Amino acid sequence: MRKKDYSKAFKKVDTRGINKYKLLDLYLNRYPALLIVILLKNTSISPNILTLLSFFTGLIAASLYIKGDPILFKTASVFIFLSSILDCADGMLARVKEISNKYGAYLDVFLDRIVDFTILTAVSIGVFKQTKSITLLVLGLLGAGMYLLQINLFYLIKSYLNDKKTGDSGELRFLMFLLIFVFSLLNGLTYFIYIILIETTIGVMYHFSTILRFGVKNGILFSTPLNNKHTKKPETCED
Repeated sequence: MRKKDYSKAFKKVDTRGINKYKLLDLYLNRYPALLIVILLKNTSISPNILTLLSFFTGLIAASLYIKGDPILFKTASVFIFLSSILDCADGMLARVKEISNKYGAYLDVFLDRIVDFTILTAVSIGVFKQTKSITLLVLGLLGAGMYLLQINLFYLIKSYLNDKKTGDSGELRFLMFLLIFVFSLLNGLTYFIYIILIETTIGVMYHFSTILRFGVKNGILFSTPLNNKHTKKPETCED
């Protein structure tokens, strides 16, 4: 691969200020993914194959977490990291081969959400089996539900604003996987359950306030004038 081709693999990411955490995704996730891209650039393997490999690798991780064995937690964390790298590699390969398409983007998001929910649920059940704590099980499952709610609200806002940019939640997803990886190695998944519940609660509140603030700013929260650019005129039917 020529040097100039490397830049095509990476999406543009703002790493200024509070976004500096995205550098973790760049150095720990996307650079390893680039090695896969280099190996596959001149092959017939499609990005969707990597998407499926990421999906099944994530399911393997979940199947190990659900057993509740701290030793298997460490093995599962390796599969989680591999799943995350493959999840980056699919989009990077598509950009390098210049074969990005809507189906691939939606397949990626679709399977990612299944993996996310499965892993968070499996971690919750695994921690319960290890600790016998019903409280941790409830909090873990609540955190998994809140995570999906947070993601749904995020995409609903993007849809309403007609924001066509894709992949802009990947860095946060990697951060979640990185926390699972670290706490698995340290036998501290209990702390992860508390962290994910707190983070997702804050995230849901943020998205809720975002849609309200948007309505107030544009004068459409309490009124809907027909000449407002965010309001469609009602359809009428004639008898």
